[in-house]
Amino acid sequence: MDTHYSPGGSNSLDDDQLNEDMGDDATNIPSSSVAATSKKRGPSIGIEEIEGQPRPKLVMQTNRKGQPVTPIDIVSEFGTRLGYIARRDFPVCYEDWRHIGKDLKDKVVKTLGRQFVFEYEKTIDTDYTRQKLNEAWRNYKHTLYETFVEDEDPSLVKEVAPRNIPLEDWHKFVDYCNTDKFKAMSARNKLNREQQIMPSSLGRTSVAIARNELALEKGIPESEITRADSYMLIHKPKETIPQSQEVLNSIKNHISEHPESQYDLSGDVVATGDSLMKKNDGLMEANTLLERRIETIEANMDAKMSRHMEEVRGLFMSQRGTFNDNVPSPHSHASRPVLLGNYQ
Repeated sequence: MDTHYSPGGSNSLDDDQLNEDMGDDATNIPSSSVAATSKKRGPSIGIEEIEGQPRPKLVMQTNRKGQPVTPIDIVSEFGTRLGYIARRDFPVCYEDWRHIGKDLKDKVVKTLGRQFVFEYEKTIDTDYTRQKLNEAWRNYKHTLYETFVEDEDPSLVKEVAPRNIPLEDWHKFVDYCNTDKFKAMSARNKLNREQQIMPSSLGRTSVAIARNELALEKGIPESEITRADSYMLIHKPKETIPQSQEVLNSIKNHISEHPESQYDLSGDVVATGDSLMKKNDGLMEANTLLERRIETIEANMDAKMSRHMEEVRGLFMSQRGTFNDNVPSPHSHASRPVLLGNYQ
């Protein structure tokens, strides 16, 4: 589908675009590149819908944090659809999620809302949805970087853009990936990943779903799953290694000595972190919009000031010309005493 985005045009969605066949490669990455990394999970394939047969909205239940948890098959389908749209409709040329226009974000969320809904919220437009769109877009850019750009000659990489990415956008993306700022950030993130003792072992399963399943297994409300339970659930290795087992044993020993430490405490940084991050994302987006408005106002003020100065200058020059016309020349002043002297 090469009509979704055109250089210099809008990246907005058509109402019927979600009903199109997403093809054999929804991530814009050529099949040869995917085959080269077959050991990793490949790009998810979009969901084909039958033209002329609109589907009813798929309803998902959420937990107390607004994260969808059941039914699992619908939550999985929602994640697949969300990821595909983020890759397809958000340009890769932007350096930061906050630089993408609010109108485009709203259009994408509205499009998702035609097929999915959170049961209690009665909408799909929540902080969770926008956060997941952000993550999917950033992950896609990371995949593009690792697949095409990393350790390659930029001039060669820029010759051909991956499918469905405008060449102009691709050039901007490659140029940014080769800036000192990006390289420093990439090196820092790579070092952080290497220092992780116990990475997540959940795979595609979200933490919210894993917590919900654990609560059902224990026969308790999800809200009673402690942070310690969550940590051991998320980081439980598929193959036990001494280093990870040492960490798990340390947590268990600490809990046995201090049972109260496994529960979220009022005002605790970890317990309130999600809420603060959501508020921070909203504030950053509002600040970006405010900065753009200020820039527009300043530009308008500069233009008005320039016009005003030109008008004042023109008026001054006009008055100066009139004044010069009414002032006698120095020669006429110099000759007057002589004439007066002769007269006397």
